[in-house]
Formats: sequence, C-alpha cells, structure tokens
Amino acid sequence: VLAAELRAGPARLEGLELDDGPASLPAVLAASYRALDPAAAELLRLLGGVPGAEFEAGAVVSLYGENPPLRTLEDSSLLTQHAPGRYRMHDLVRLYAASFGDADALALRRFVDHHVHLAFRGDRLLAPLREPIALDPPTPGVRLPVPAFADADAAVAWFAREHGTLLAVQRLAVARGWYPAAWQLAWAMDNFHYRHGRVHDHVVSWEIGLDAASRSANGGGELLALRRMGAVAGRAGASGMEYLRRALDLAVAIGDGSGQAAVHQDLAVAWGRRGDDGRALEHSVRAASLYRAAGDTHCEANALNNVGWFQARVGRHEEARRHCARALALHRGHGDRESEAGTLDSLGFIAHAAGEYPEAVEHYTAALALFRELDHGYGQASALCGLGEAHAALGHPTEARAAWTEALDLYTAQHRTADADDTRSRLATL
Repeated sequence: VLAAELRAGPARLEGLELDDGPASLPAVLAASYRALDPAAAELLRLLGGVPGAEFEAGAVVSLYGENPPLRTLEDSSLLTQHAPGRYRMHDLVRLYAASFGDADALALRRFVDHHVHLAFRGDRLLAPLREPIALDPPTPGVRLPVPAFADADAAVAWFAREHGTLLAVQRLAVARGWYPAAWQLAWAMDNFHYRHGRVHDHVVSWEIGLDAASRSANGGGELLALRRMGAVAGRAGASGMEYLRRALDLAVAIGDGSGQAAVHQDLAVAWGRRGDDGRALEHSVRAASLYRAAGDTHCEANALNNVGWFQARVGRHEEARRHCARALALHRGHGDRESEAGTLDSLGFIAHAAGEYPEAVEHYTAALALFRELDHGYGQASALCGLGEAHAALGHPTEARAAWTEALDLYTAQHRTADADDTRSRLATL
C-alpha cells in the first residue's frame, strides 16, 4: 500500500505523512519553505516545474532572471550543488515545489529556449558546414553565455553533461505544445547522438521530433524529421524506408529540390543496408545530379562519395576511385574534415576491394586519425574494422587483432549489435 502511495505523483508526499504531524516530511518541507525570503521561495516554485534530474546555473538565470538565489536554497538544504555551477533537487523536494500549482509558463518557455538555442550553437561548432535550420529569436529574458562555447570540444562536453536535461526539455516542449522547439532540439542533438553512437536516444529524440514537426504544420521541418527518422531507424536496425518514401513525396509536393536530393542520399544508404547495391547506386547518382544542378558542391561531394562506395560494391573499382577522389578534393576545399574522413574510409574500402591492400591500410589509417581527432566514435569503429580487414589480407594477424578488438569495444558501447557480432566472428577465425 505504501509503495502504491509513493508512486502516485504529488501524492507521494502524503504517503510519507507520520502521526506526529510536525515531524512528517511535508511539515518539515513546509517549515523550510516558510523560512525562505520571497525571492528564494519564488525560485523554489519555479524549479518545481523544471524537467530533468539536474540543471546548470546559467539555465536558472534564464528561468528566473539575474542573480537567482541559488545559494539560499542550497544553504536551506533544498538544493545540492554537486559540481561547480550544477545543481540537483531531491525528487521529494521537487514534488513539494511542484505542489504549489502549474509552473509559470513564460519562465518555463525561457528555460526551454535557453537549451534549444545553446544546443543549436553547440551543433554549429560540431558541424559548421551543415545547413542550419531557422530558429525564432529566444523569448525575451533568455540569457545565453557569450561566447556560448570556447570550441567544439567544449560543446561536446556540454552535450554530454546536459544530455539528460535536453531530452527532458524536449518532452516538456511537446507537453506544453511548443512543437517547433521539440523538433529543433532533435536536430540540434543529431550530430552528438550520431558521433557518439547513442542509437536509442537518437531514435527516441527523432520520434518525438517527427511528431512535433507534424503538429507544427511546418513542411520543411516535417521533411527534415522524416528524413532523419528514416536514417536513424535504419542505423538502429529497423526499416526506415517508409519514412523516406513519405519524405520524398513531401519534398516533391513542396517543390524542394535540395530536399529531394537529400532523400535520395538517405534512400541510397537504406537500400545499401538491404544489400541492393544497384538501387543504392541509382539513388546516389540521382542525388549527385540534383546537387550539381543546384550548385551545392558541398552536398554534391557527399553524394559523390556514396556513388563511389556503391560503384565499388558492384565491382566498378576505377570509376569508384575517380568519384571518391573528386569527393575528397571537394571536402578538403570546403574544410569538411568529418566528410574527408568518411571519404578516406571509402577509398580504403575501394582499395581493399581491388586487392590493393597496402593502399587500403594507408587510407584507413588516415581516416582513423581524422575520426579520432574529431572524437567521432561511430566513424572510428568503422575505420578500425576496415583497417583490420586490410591487415588480415596482408597476413598481419597481430595488427588485425588489435584493430578488430578496438572496433569491437566501440561497437559494443554503441549498441551496434550486428557489427559487434560480425567482428567477434572475424576475431574467432583470425
């Protein structure tokens, strides 16, 4: 009975009532609350509506305003500063704070906008060449640090610290009907989820994002969400094909040529996962053609890399090498180091398929170095797998084992089950 009472939301506090009233938890919390000055009491009530297990001081400034009395709440044992500038509130204290009624909607909107805009700026550092989405200005009163982050490493560290809060903020945005903020957060977290192999969170964030984009009546946002949902579902081992078909239909309906090209790119990857390299190549060629017509050489380079990859898969090695060499030159011209690493990985695959194993080792090693520099765990695992294959083909079992062992650790951490099982088989038969 007590367990049932403790599960019942705000009624959990009632489950901890004791017969000797003044010693009961609600009475103790009420006494602590009455002892607060008005500013600290207001902040406690606001924090009762904040999602997530913890929050940073900068976000509280956007929620409350300048000089929030965090120290007062900390001195009263209603907050814990478990790291410099980062605070936690016990669940039962949070329930008490929430018991005063619906949280201030404007303050919560500032809290949401704080995280959306900061995540957006962090992503711009991770992928500066990625075409950005358009955000509305933050709600008046939002206070963002200037500069937001010192560099890309600082942005990655922030995403890692704030990850749980960002997911909670996304759910809050949906619950409040702030749908653009919800799908924009999915977009802003996209690179972090991909690079660090957070497959489950990647899928969940885009499930929420797609639902929110559909509700927001934003054709461009819905198209983007359908594309990303299709791509991340495929990466998670599910079929994302239906999302991509819907995305292509929508791109045609709204006359978005670049959107059509992007969907063809995603369809190429999806057909490649199904083992239909011929259809994958067709979609890659179509994507490259559309990007070329639009004058978008950056995206054309990504499409050319895909063309080369799938040409190698069907045995057209020389054509594949030419397309990937062109893609590599374009990526280097744009300064896109992540895509440069991906194309070096493709050139390693092409060289291996053509029986040129020393060249394959050279390309995979260069790709791996770039992926390490970028802290791109997903790419590191794939490059290590290819590097192990090339060393095995050259009769270098020690080097192959080292590469595959490291790849297996990454695949396991990233929940890439099929890749992990395949790598275990390679190690067992080495």
